[in-house]
Parts: sequence; structure tokens; C-alpha cells
Amino acid sequence: MAKYSLKFKLKVVIAYINGEGGYDTLAKKYGVPSSKDIRQWVKMYKQYGEDGLKRARKNRSYSIEFKLDATALYESSEMSYAEVAIHFGLNNPSLIPNWRRQFREEGIGGLSKRKGRPPMVNKDELSMPKTQDTKLSLDEANKRIQELEYELHLATIKNEYLEQLRSLGHQKAMKTKQESSTNSEKNTD
Repeated sequence: MAKYSLKFKLKVVIAYINGEGGYDTLAKKYGVPSSKDIRQWVKMYKQYGEDGLKRARKNRSYSIEFKLDATALYESSEMSYAEVAIHFGLNNPSLIPNWRRQFREEGIGGLSKRKGRPPMVNKDELSMPKTQDTKLSLDEANKRIQELEYELHLATIKNEYLEQLRSLGHQKAMKTKQESSTNSEKNTD
């Protein structure tokens, strides 16, 4: 996506709010390739004001719990990525599908990875006592427990959804069966 200045975004959003056109019309008028960008700017402006249109200049890091909460909300509701991003105060909705993919591919460890080059290992660190290894294995065990709890949470949500879906299907089938039986009774009279 192209980068736009705050002044430009604000100009387009104000034009939309003033009723100068819809998303598609304004996208053509101002040369924005996708009307989805304008839709997102308007949502962010309505939710956070001018601050919602500002680009984040610093790279924020999010906790594993925050990432899990955002992905769980997306998966357990019918909210879009943009709506979940607004709910959590993110100005970049594409973070959420990235977190989902990382979790799906690598588990909870994928959400805790740091970006960039790993730090250089000192020679002193290589000769550390074995107690460090015990701590690492406990950390790994805790991460695995968190991962399993999250998977259980998602499975519970999925099961509840499927039960409701089956219940609706059963109710519909019963209603159809009742209607057909009353129709056949009318035909025999």
C-alpha cells in the first residue's frame, strides 16, 4: 500500500464526511488505488480522530497474550481484521493475519519470535552452568502449556459453534417435517 501523508488522508476523510462522494468516487478523484484504504481511514478517523490517521513511527512490540487475544477475537466473532484492529487500537490490520499464520505454522513460539538478526553469543555465555538449561526448559514447558490452552480454547469455540449449527439444522429439519406432515394430513381430508 502506498504511503500517504496525514494531511492527504485528512483531506480525503473530510471530503467523505462532507458527502462529496462515496469511497469509490473519492478513490478515483484523489488517485487512491483502492477504496478500501479510504474506508479504513474513515473508520480509524471516526474511532480515534486525527491520531487514527497518523502512521506509527516506532516499531511497537506486542505481548504474546495481546496477539492471542486479537487472533482469538477474530476467530470467535464475525469481526473483520479492520474491526479487530480498531478494537485493540492497532493502526495496521494486517498484523492480525500475520499473527494467525505464525501461530498456525509455528505455535506459540512463532508469536514470541523477535525480528531481525539474533544477538551475538558471548564466549562467557557458552560456558554458563547447566542451571540455565533447566530454566529454558521450564520456559519452553510454560510456552507449550499456553499453546495447548489456546488450542483448547479454539477447539471449545469451534465445538460450540458446530453444536449451535447442528441445533439450527435439527430445528429446521423438524420444522420442515412438521410442515410436511400437516400438509399430508390436509391432503388426506
